[in-house]
Amino acid sequence: MLKVLAYFLLFLALNGQTSLGQVMTGAPAAAPSPQPPFLPPPPKPPKPKLPEEEVDAVNSLLQLLSPYSPLGPAYFSELSCHYIKFSPVLTCNCTLDDKTCRVVAIYLSGQDLTGSIPPEIGNLSHLESLYLRSNSLMGSIPNTFVKLSQLSILDLCDNKLEGPLPKFLSELKSLRGLYLCNNLFNESIPPEIGGCPKLEYLVLYNNSLSGKLPDELGHVSTLRGLNLAENQFWGRLPESLGSLALLEEMYVMNNLFDDQLPQSFQKLTKLKAFNIRGNAFNKSIPGYIFEWDKLEILSLMGNNFEGHLPNKILGLPRLTYLAINNLPGRETDVLFPDIHNIVHLKSLTLRKCSLTGPIPDYIWRFTNLSYLDLSFNNLTGIIPPDLNQSPLQFVFLRSNNLNGTVPGWLTSLSNSGSYVDVSENSFTNVTLSNDYVASNLNLFEYRSQYSDTRSKWQQAGYHCDNDTQIYDHLYINCGGNATSVDGRDYEADTQSYGGSTFFLSTNKTWAYSSMGKFLDTDEDEFILDKTCNISNTDVSLYSNARIAPISLKYYGFCLKNDNYTVKLHFAEIGWDTSGSSTIRKRVFDVDVQGGQYYQRDFDIQKLKRDFMECNVSVTDSRLEIHLYWTGKGSTYTPTKYYGPLISAISVYPVPREPERNNKIPPAVIAGIVGAALVFGILILALSWALVRIRHRKLKGSELHPGVVFDYKKLKAATNGFAPDNKIDGVGNVYKGELDGIQIAVKELSAKSEEGAHEFVTAIGTISALKHPNLATLMGSCTEQNQLLLVYKYMEKVSLQHALFGPAEAKLELNWETRAKICLGVAKGLACLHESKLQVIHCNIKPTNILLDNEFTVKISDFGYSQFHDSQLVGAPLDKDKTALGSHDSQHVDAPLVKDKTPLGSLPKPKITGHMAPEQIQGIPLTPKADVYSFGIVTLEIVSGQEIITLRSKDSNDYLLNTAYKHQEEGNLIALVDPDLKSNYKPNEALTMLCLAMKCVNQSFDLRPTMSSVVKILEGNEKFDISSASKPRSTHSGSTSHGETSNTTIAPSTGNEIDDSQRH
Repeated sequence: MLKVLAYFLLFLALNGQTSLGQVMTGAPAAAPSPQPPFLPPPPKPPKPKLPEEEVDAVNSLLQLLSPYSPLGPAYFSELSCHYIKFSPVLTCNCTLDDKTCRVVAIYLSGQDLTGSIPPEIGNLSHLESLYLRSNSLMGSIPNTFVKLSQLSILDLCDNKLEGPLPKFLSELKSLRGLYLCNNLFNESIPPEIGGCPKLEYLVLYNNSLSGKLPDELGHVSTLRGLNLAENQFWGRLPESLGSLALLEEMYVMNNLFDDQLPQSFQKLTKLKAFNIRGNAFNKSIPGYIFEWDKLEILSLMGNNFEGHLPNKILGLPRLTYLAINNLPGRETDVLFPDIHNIVHLKSLTLRKCSLTGPIPDYIWRFTNLSYLDLSFNNLTGIIPPDLNQSPLQFVFLRSNNLNGTVPGWLTSLSNSGSYVDVSENSFTNVTLSNDYVASNLNLFEYRSQYSDTRSKWQQAGYHCDNDTQIYDHLYINCGGNATSVDGRDYEADTQSYGGSTFFLSTNKTWAYSSMGKFLDTDEDEFILDKTCNISNTDVSLYSNARIAPISLKYYGFCLKNDNYTVKLHFAEIGWDTSGSSTIRKRVFDVDVQGGQYYQRDFDIQKLKRDFMECNVSVTDSRLEIHLYWTGKGSTYTPTKYYGPLISAISVYPVPREPERNNKIPPAVIAGIVGAALVFGILILALSWALVRIRHRKLKGSELHPGVVFDYKKLKAATNGFAPDNKIDGVGNVYKGELDGIQIAVKELSAKSEEGAHEFVTAIGTISALKHPNLATLMGSCTEQNQLLLVYKYMEKVSLQHALFGPAEAKLELNWETRAKICLGVAKGLACLHESKLQVIHCNIKPTNILLDNEFTVKISDFGYSQFHDSQLVGAPLDKDKTALGSHDSQHVDAPLVKDKTPLGSLPKPKITGHMAPEQIQGIPLTPKADVYSFGIVTLEIVSGQEIITLRSKDSNDYLLNTAYKHQEEGNLIALVDPDLKSNYKPNEALTMLCLAMKCVNQSFDLRPTMSSVVKILEGNEKFDISSASKPRSTHSGSTSHGETSNTTIAPSTGNEIDDSQRH
C-alpha cells in the first residue's frame, strides 16, 4: 500500500501537477503560471563549402589512387573539408570568409598514385603545400601550376616524372622548398630558377639533369640547402654560388664537375654539410674549406685533387664526418694532419692520402669515433696495446707499414661482429696457417720486417711444396656455385662474408680478400643473385656476383710462371630495375698483376661485351687482381650495392707461337720474302701492263694473288657500271650484288700512277693486314683494260655521307656512335702504323672512313699510302727512299707527270684541310701525319662541322680556327655538336676534343702516337686535358677577296687547298 502511494506522489511531481513537498504537507497547489508558446532551437549556420573547381581538382587527384592504396577509394565533396576521414591527407582553411573553404595543403605521399599529375591542381589557388612523394606519377609537371601563387612547398620526389624542369617555377614567388629528387627530369636547370625570391631548399638529386649550372642559381640569396647529387652536371661550379651567404648544405656528389673549386666559396661560412664526392675536381684542396667552423659533414672523395692534406685541420671543431682519399702527396713525407680538436668525429676516412709516420694516439681515444679508414697509406708505428671501451666498430688499416703486435682489444672487436682489416702490414705476432680463413678480422699478407730470402708468400705459408701443385689455369664463378661453361670447370665462390674477410679455396689454389662497410645501411650483402633479365647465354656465370664496398682482391696461387690471359666477367645485376634513376653508375679501378694492366674509373655499363681481358706475366707463381672503389659512381639508389662487382674470372695461358729458331723467326722471314716478292712482281707486272694494256688483255692471275673476279660478272653485278649504281661521295665506286652478296667495286685508272699504286697497295697491304677497322678486300680484276678492286659493301657508306651528306641521307649519330667511330679510326690507324709493314695512310678524311651497318669503321683508299720502315721489304734503303722507290727529300709529294713519272714514285693526293703541314711542305712523312689527320676528323665528328664551311660567297669558316678560339677561351666544350643537345658525356667529349687538339699540333714530334690515342680513348692511359696546348700557329679564319674564291690557305703554309677535294 505504501509503495503504491509513493509511486503516485512521484508521478504527480514529475508531471508538474504539484510539488512533492506540497503533497507531503497537504498545502494547496499554486495557481498554474501561464506557459510560453513552444520555440524551436535556433538553426545552426551552414558549413562553409569548397568551391566546385577545387572539388574537381581534388577528385582528379584521388582518381589516381590504386585499389591497394592505404587511403582506399575516395571521393571528395563540397563538405569533405569537415570530414575526419580526410584530415590526415588534406587541410582546408575555412576562415578566409564566411561561406567558402579553400584547400591549402595536400599530403598524399606514399599513397600509390598512378598516372599523370592532373592539370586541375592548378585551380587550387590557395594551395600552400603539395606532398606527392613516393608514388608512381609519370609525365611532366603541368603548366597550370604557374597559377599556384601561394605554393610554398612542392614535394614530388620518388616518382617517374620526366621532361625538363619548367621555367615557370620562377613565377611561384612564395616557393620555399622544391623537392624533385629521384625522378627522370632531364636537360639543364633553367636560368629562370634565379627568379625565385624565397626559395630555401632545392633538392634535385638522382635525376637525368645535365649541362652547366646557370650563374643565376647564385642569385637565390635565400637558399639554405642545395642537393644536385647523382646527375650529369658538368663544367666548373659557378663563382656566383659563393654569394649564397645563407647556404648550410651543399651536395653535388656523382656528377661530372671539374676544374678547381671557386675561390668565392670561402664566403660560405654557414655551411654545415659539403659533399662533392665522385666528380673530377682538380688542383689542390682550397685551404678555406678547413676554416668553415660550422661544418659537420665534409666529403671530398673520388676527385682528382693534387697535392696533400694540410698539416693542421683545426678549424672544424664541429666536424662529425670527414672523408678524403686519393691524394698523390709530395716529394717530402706527408705526416698525419693535426686534428686533435675535432673531438666529435664519428667517421674518419683518410684513405690513400700518401700519409706517413705514426697514427696519433688521440685518434684511438676519440669518444665518438666508430668508423676509421686509414688504408692504403704508408703509416708506421704501432697500435696502442691497451684501449678500454673503444667505440670503434669498423677499422680499416690495410696496406700500410704498421708493425709491432696486433693488440687483443682489436681482435676482440672482430669477435663482436665489427670489421677489422689490418692486412698487408708488418706485424710480428701474426701466424697464418694454410687453412686460415677470416670473416671479420683480416690479417692476410703481412710483410716481414726481417731480411729473408723467402717471398712474403712463403713466409705466410702460401707456397707450392712440389711440382704437382703447379697449375696453368684458374676459373672462379665469383659469388656462385661450381659450374661448367665451354668445357671449363669454374670453382664455387659462395662465402657470404666480405666486410673484412680473407677466404682460401678448398684446394688452396686461389683466395679473395674483401674489405669495406657499405654506407647508410645496417645490412651488408657481399653476394648478389639475380637470374631475371640476364641476357648473357652463360647464365650460370652472370646470375651471381661478388661485391665489396672498398677493396676486393683475388689471388691465384701456384700458377706456372708464364704469360696468361686474364678475362674478367661482368654483368650489372646490382641495380634495382624498379627504381626511377637512369644515371646509375658503378665505377671502380681495375689493377691486374701490380699494374701490368690498369684501368681507372672502369664502368661496367660501358663494356661492349660482358668481359674485359688482358695479358699479364706470372713470375713468382702468384696472380693478383685488385678491384678498388675510389669514391666515384652511384651510392644513392640503392645504397648498398655500389663498389667493385665481378661475376667470374678466367685465367689461361696465352697461346704459344710456333717454335722459332735462334735467329729471325720463320714468320718474319716469310713475311719479308713474301712482301718483297709480291711487291716486286706487282711493280714489274704493272709497269709492263701499263705500257701494253691497250694491246693485250691480261689475265688477272698474272698481276696479283688472291681472288680473281671475272670482269663480265662484275659488270653484270653492277648493271654495267650504271651511273645509278654509283655510290655518292666515294669516287668511282659502284654498288653491286654477286652471288647474293652485296659488293662495292672500285674502278681505278689503268693509265695513272695513282691508280696503279692504289691497286698494288690495296692488294699488298689490306691482304696482309687483317683488322676489324680496315676495309675488307674481297678480290680484284684486271681484264678489259681495267683495274678493279672488289670490297665488301658498307651499308652506311662513309663518315662523310653520315655527317655531311644530303638531308635525306644524313644519319643521326648519337654520342655513343661518334665515340665508337673515333675509337675505330684510332684502332685502324694504330694497326697500320705498328704492323710489320708500318704503313702511313696519308689520306685520312671522312670520305675514306667507311661504316658498316653497325657503324664499325673500315678505313679504305690506300692510293697514297707509304711505308715508314723500308727495311721491311729487303735490303736497307736510304732515308730518302720509300718501299716503292726513291724520293727527293725536298719533293716527297711532287706532282705526277702523266706517262713520264717513274713507277717507283709515289702519287700525290690533292691538298685538303685534313693534311698535316709537313705533308703539304714536302717534308718526309712519319706516322704522325696520320695523327694530324685523325685530329681533324675527330673535331669534325664531335662538332658535326666540316673542316671548311662556305659562309658566304666570299668567305669560308675554318673548323680548326674555331677550335683554337674556343681553346684560348678555355671553352673547347662549346665545339660539341648542338644537335646532340645535352645527350652526350661532357668528360668524354672534352677528352676527345683536347686529344684532337694535341693531335693537330704543328710540330709532329709533339703529337701522340695512335697507340697512345687508343689507350686514352679506352681509359687505359691517363690524359691531362691541360696538356693539349695550343698549336704553334694558325691560319686565317676567312677569306675575303672581293670575288668568288675556290681556294683557301692551309694551316701554316702558303699552299692552296682545292675546295672541291676538301673531304
